[in-house]
Amino acid sequence: MVNQRARKEDDKQERRDALLDAAEALMASARWATFSMTELAAGAGLSKATVFLYYPTREALLLGLFQRALDRWFDELDEALARGGRWTPARVARTVAESFADRPVLLRLLAQLETVLERNVPDEVVRAHKRWLTARVAKLGARIESRLPWLAAGGGARLVLRTRAVVSGLWQMADASPAVEALLAEPEFAPMRVPFGPELTVCLTALYEGLAAASEG
Repeated sequence: MVNQRARKEDDKQERRDALLDAAEALMASARWATFSMTELAAGAGLSKATVFLYYPTREALLLGLFQRALDRWFDELDEALARGGRWTPARVARTVAESFADRPVLLRLLAQLETVLERNVPDEVVRAHKRWLTARVAKLGARIESRLPWLAAGGGARLVLRTRAVVSGLWQMADASPAVEALLAEPEFAPMRVPFGPELTVCLTALYEGLAAASEG
């Protein structure tokens, strides 16, 4: 009986993983903003009815995908911040900025968290997500405080939230449609281009160094 129950749980997790994998592929495509649950079901090799058994709404699915992608990011950034050597605000800023490289799915979902992902989702799902997110932000914040000792207790978590605001704002400006990208390639519009990685490094360095200076004042 125990083995049967365990097997059923394994089957459920496999289906969840298949759905999230299919959603990740669609979010990485040019049509990421408009894919349907029907397309998702086809990509996962499951029926549309099965999709709704696991995720009652598109937003609930995207919230699940966001949490999986963000969980990986938290782990990898924590590992990067655990490396030795001398840590300065600039080095922390550069490490954080580099951690977002090649993560378009995470960045697209991060920019939609409050406006899309957390809406049309059961209250208990949002509560569970917020509880998980609060714990993860606190853990990363503690790691950052160990690298930037001028931060007061809890200051690392606050810095994570400020970082998120910068990341989301820059990404929304940088993640242009193909038509707009072609337009921005013209010399006339060069001042409007936003190279995400370099700009993120500049902005985070200014933020972290500015806060460090303010703490000494």
